[in-house]
Amino acid sequence: MGCRANVITLIVQEIWQYPLQWWAEAPRKGAPAWEILPQEAGPGEVILSKRNELGVLSNFAATWEKVRQNPDVKKVLLSTGDLVLRPDHRQGPNAPAAWRYYDILTGIRTRLRGEKSGVRR
Repeated sequence: MGCRANVITLIVQEIWQYPLQWWAEAPRKGAPAWEILPQEAGPGEVILSKRNELGVLSNFAATWEKVRQNPDVKKVLLSTGDLVLRPDHRQGPNAPAAWRYYDILTGIRTRLRGEKSGVRR
């Protein structure tokens, strides 16, 4: 079994616990140049794409209170488990910190998981 087979095995094992549509291939033709498509996620990553249920997190004004007040958003965010959240669009190196909603959501997810386990973070 070569290195490529090992990587494929790891990816399949990782994805198995998540909805496969999160990585469903979307056609590049017709997609805006700025869009990062679901299939462009690397191992251990998921794109917060508007093409699936993760779209509720895309461009979401990521604040603690908004997530806590919206049970659907909270459920989707927690369902991403330990995956690295990535944006569905390309950003320049000098993009404002507020545009890094995927990093903000990662922090919120960590905090929610701490609450769930009874650990205050």
